[in-house]
Amino acid sequence: MPKNNFEYNSLLGKTIANDYKIEKLLGEGGMGAVFCAKQLSDSQNIALKVILPENITDNTLVQRFLREAKVGLLLSHPNIVKTHKYSKTPDGLLFIVMEYIEGETLQNYLQNHGRLSLQKIVEFLGQLAGALDNAHKHKVLHRDLKPENILVTKLENGLEVTKLTDFGIAKILSSEQGKTSNTLLTGTGQVVGTPKYMSPEQLLGLPIKQTTDVYSLGLIVYRMLTGTTPLEFEGKTGTIFKVSEDLPPISHKFSFLPTAFDRVFQKVLNRDPSERYQSTGEFFDKFAAVAAKYPSLVIPPLSLTNDEEIPITIAPTILQNKTD
Repeated sequence: MPKNNFEYNSLLGKTIANDYKIEKLLGEGGMGAVFCAKQLSDSQNIALKVILPENITDNTLVQRFLREAKVGLLLSHPNIVKTHKYSKTPDGLLFIVMEYIEGETLQNYLQNHGRLSLQKIVEFLGQLAGALDNAHKHKVLHRDLKPENILVTKLENGLEVTKLTDFGIAKILSSEQGKTSNTLLTGTGQVVGTPKYMSPEQLLGLPIKQTTDVYSLGLIVYRMLTGTTPLEFEGKTGTIFKVSEDLPPISHKFSFLPTAFDRVFQKVLNRDPSERYQSTGEFFDKFAAVAAKYPSLVIPPLSLTNDEEIPITIAPTILQNKTD
């Protein structure tokens, strides 16, 4: 990636593929930069994700970029950011044309709102579960579910809607096997990602299937409800404690929650994938059913912080799997 965003800023005002006029840099990340652009053929705003020509020599980066584009074209759901096309300019710039979403990441939303109400969580969970069930029906695992990869936007009627994005490390399952090994391992045997939202099997580089996304969604709901995640870390090494232990019941840590939520979270966050909910839709149904029993439950506010989830690299050999 560039040492600064000068190269990306140099694209401002330029027209890509004779149709997309780049107007504003929205963000820069590990796979490229995202711009707001005007599609000249229909005067609509779109999001344009690009990799500069000098970065195309990084084959891993390019393959993740192309995977995101192909998966985006495969999926169509109101709660998944829509991909329109991908291509390459004559001078070597790779780009993906996507739906432009006016809003913020769920990470920023949670920093601004703290803990969410049960009603809001049920709304968001229903949307995200539907998006993930749609992806899983197409044999696609997201593998990088976290608040930074979920956008929150507001419709004209005022309804807040979530949109799942960033399928750069997604995996398309074999139709014969229905599962895959964790191919996020680098040449040095390390797992890349954001450990706070990874399942135990993903952290350990073990075979994964759709239940790994179920686990990650459970962690996101845990965060929306409590303002934190249940796993503990030490510094930038990402050393994980408790990955080989059962998590304590959520009501033991947060006394404002009825014990009825314990079973839901202990199932969705079970270390054994076969013991979890087997789909995100099943998780939504169970959580919504419990939430419906407590329509007057008040979730106390959380002292807001600027804590950010930092993608880090960890060595799975330091972790221990369940032995019993």
